[in-house]
Amino acid sequence: METIESVVDTTIEYRPRAVRAVRTLARTKPWQGEFDARFANIAACLTSLCQAYDLEPWQLTHVGRKSGCSGNSRVRNNLRRIELRGRLSVVTMLHLFAKVMAGIENHEYAIRWSATLFKKCFPLSFSRCRLVGGLLVNDNRRDE
Repeated sequence: METIESVVDTTIEYRPRAVRAVRTLARTKPWQGEFDARFANIAACLTSLCQAYDLEPWQLTHVGRKSGCSGNSRVRNNLRRIELRGRLSVVTMLHLFAKVMAGIENHEYAIRWSATLFKKCFPLSFSRCRLVGGLLVNDNRRDE
């Protein structure tokens, strides 16, 4: 059985601007406050990540209900858009960004990249997660 630590890869090197972008997001406490403000902070982080990795900007949208699992979120390459579904999830945004950055087919790398960066910038939240199908899940998160 895989453990949550099994997806952490300490050999991954992040660009300093990327780590700063996610740490800036962490300081906003993106799990607190009104949905629109939290969404704006996550979208600003995505913009900063794109800049850190010299990518054209990608749009972040939210589709459907603001509660429930974010597992149906997806990348829309043709629209240069990441669509979050369900509750707002930093780790889901990081995972989808990693797919954009590394190539949509590189799912395993995207899991390791996002989980490791999430642990680095959100260590307490990471410790509260469990691994489900290779993805981090926090059952204690509140829905809107």
